[in-house]
Amino acid sequence: MKMKKSSNITDKQQDILKLLYRFRFLKRSQIQQLLNHKDYKTINLWLKDLIEKEYIQKRDIKFPYKIAYHLAPNGISYFRKELKHESKLLQKYYREQDRSLSFISSSLLIADIYLDLKNRNSEKVKFKVYIKSDYSSHEHAYILLALKPNAYITQTAKDDEKEYFVEILGYQPKERLRQRIKNYLYSFQGREWEEETDRDFPSILIICPSEELLDYIKSYTKRKLSQFDETRPTIHSTTIEKVIQIGITGDIWEEI
Repeated sequence: MKMKKSSNITDKQQDILKLLYRFRFLKRSQIQQLLNHKDYKTINLWLKDLIEKEYIQKRDIKFPYKIAYHLAPNGISYFRKELKHESKLLQKYYREQDRSLSFISSSLLIADIYLDLKNRNSEKVKFKVYIKSDYSSHEHAYILLALKPNAYITQTAKDDEKEYFVEILGYQPKERLRQRIKNYLYSFQGREWEEETDRDFPSILIICPSEELLDYIKSYTKRKLSQFDETRPTIHSTTIEKVIQIGITGDIWEEI
């Protein structure tokens, strides 16, 4: 749905707002790739104009992303007034300026993963990437909204289809990190996914911010898996740095 002709932003700027609604935080280069636009100078002009009109804001953050953009009050109003989104669904976007660096980094990493897999699509293999803002309209919304993985990926090649839940961990209290792992294990044991989809439980890809936290998560997960019978979920782990440097499809995963 397009905004009214009286709007003071262009169609392409509206597309930028929709991308920020979907991914929450994006850097300029990601926006440029998602729009499939060749000229970074034009993207910068659009972003500057949106900032001046208070549709978006920017955050200065640490390496490797430096600057990220997110929705501002007028941008949020666009979804409420022009696209008729429910006010309740938009409340979380008013808190974007207070989001942690961990949250922002996760959002940007998901965008990198999305773009990486989009570029790897071919006649032989097709990737589809769903993120949290997509789950409510997905056919398996009930389970996806309950688990809330950072991303749900399908990989299709001929008659073979693989599925993955992507979990990006941050520097949070270890109790919360353990609970995230347990949520997947409980869901696996409950067999809700199999009953809902008629397919095997997706492989779980855990991405950690440091080697130290990775070792902790591997140790904890191994202890929990030792309590299982012969049937166990497939779990792989790696670090954020490796995903950024090599890509999610690279030789970076260690099975737990």
